[in-house]
Formats: sequence, C-alpha cells, structure tokens
Amino acid sequence: MWYSCCWCSSCLSGAGAGDGYAGPPRLVDISADTLALNGRSVALSGLAEALTPLTTTREDTVVLRAADGASVQRLLDVAQVLE
Repeated sequence: MWYSCCWCSSCLSGAGAGDGYAGPPRLVDISADTLALNGRSVALSGLAEALTPLTTTREDTVVLRAADGASVQRLLDVAQVLE
C-alpha cells in the first residue's frame, strides 16, 4: 500500500498542497527503536494496516516525524513500508 508521505515544512503548512491537509490525524513518530501512530505504539510491520482506517485514498497525506536519534535510513525504512 502506498501513501503520500510528507515531512517538509512547506507541505505541513499547506503551501502548494491544494486544499491542504484533510481527514483524521496520520502522524507517525519515528525514533531509533520505536514507532508511534498518533501517539500509540505500532510495529513497523503493522504500520500500513494501522493507517488503513485513517485513510480514504492512496493520496492521503501521512506525516512522518523523525525524533532525535532516528537515522535517515530509519526514516527511509518507514517510508518504504508505505510505498
């Protein structure tokens, strides 16, 4: 399953994003060892399934937020699961 992932400030502010963000929150916090979807712990293998009830189309935005200690590779691994 593929989602539109965004972590840049212009997308988060809605600049150039048409109508901007709509729908329920879809915030994935990424740390070196854990993931959380809207504040609730989730396994990497279950992330796409956990997002299913929060989305209506594959183009819905999912915000990825890397915490201190999360490597760029960790961020890419999470994004890849959502492709």
